Amino acid sequence: MAGPRNSGGGDDEEEERRPWYGISRWLAGFFAAIPFAGVISLVQDWFGKRISSTQTGLLSGILIMLAFLVYGVVSSALDGAREARLTRAKVAKLSRETHRSFDEFRERVGSFTKYYPARHGPVQDHYTQAARLYEEAGKVIDSARDGDEIYAVNSFVEIFHQDPDPEIERLQDEYLDRIERCLDRRVKYHRLIQLENLQSLDSPSNLLSDWVEKSYLRHYRRSIERRSEAAGNIVDVDAVPAKYPISFVVLKRKAVNGATGGSIIWQINEHVQRNGQLEAAHLQLTGIFIIRNPQGDLTDRLLDLFQQCNRHSVRLTLHHLRDRNGNA
Repeated sequence: MAGPRNSGGGDDEEEERRPWYGISRWLAGFFAAIPFAGVISLVQDWFGKRISSTQTGLLSGILIMLAFLVYGVVSSALDGAREARLTRAKVAKLSRETHRSFDEFRERVGSFTKYYPARHGPVQDHYTQAARLYEEAGKVIDSARDGDEIYAVNSFVEIFHQDPDPEIERLQDEYLDRIERCLDRRVKYHRLIQLENLQSLDSPSNLLSDWVEKSYLRHYRRSIERRSEAAGNIVDVDAVPAKYPISFVVLKRKAVNGATGGSIIWQINEHVQRNGQLEAAHLQLTGIFIIRNPQGDLTDRLLDLFQQCNRHSVRLTLHHLRDRNGNA
């Protein structure tokens, strides 16, 4: 919480106690004393009868006026500078308090949104961006606790093979491993894989394993194996008819005192050019939004989309994920 604000008088008193303020006032008096020194010299000359009394009075009056003028001008300039410094200090203080109040409000409300690019700027930066993207997404997953639920939707276009990159595949494996470790913390996990044609699941010539990225294929197989071991059936991996060309993960928090909400990993894809042409069936990850939404308005909306996708779902088995040799 922000502390009580100081009054303007307190700031003025603190300003006057600073060394520069006393020195400035001393300089104003010094410059004003120069004309007064001239007055004293005139009086001495008058006593010595070197100038007349009329000249003495005239010149003294001019010098006295000049002394007050010098003191007034110098003091006014100093006061103006002092007020400007005080104003800048107060503006800076107000800015700090505003930022602090906003931070307190954001922490109280809990909302947070940040975008992490995967392919922005020079190519040599792309791996570093991807590494941070998967790390930040992994932190969201790591925050899941007993009673929380993870809902994931894969777009039917985004699961197909891209150009293989061992380093990116390693990052994907590490991220997916973090999801699997959530199962040890009694976190429910339900993933939907959108496919253009569910009939292809039983086609011997069009195996799903031919299309799913290898890191995700391994993850699906391990999750299905955990499903058979898990008490309470907290793991589900299903195929559904393609409905929405979007990919997201929702971490739904266990309800506490009626409050739900959670966090969202929202994936943004881009079309990939092949031979100079855009192909609708080839997309790649270009970035993610990480959204913390404790109020639950956005998480609830995405969970509605999840339930709409989940209609007519087919529970995947290891048989559906077999390779060309019949191994799963």
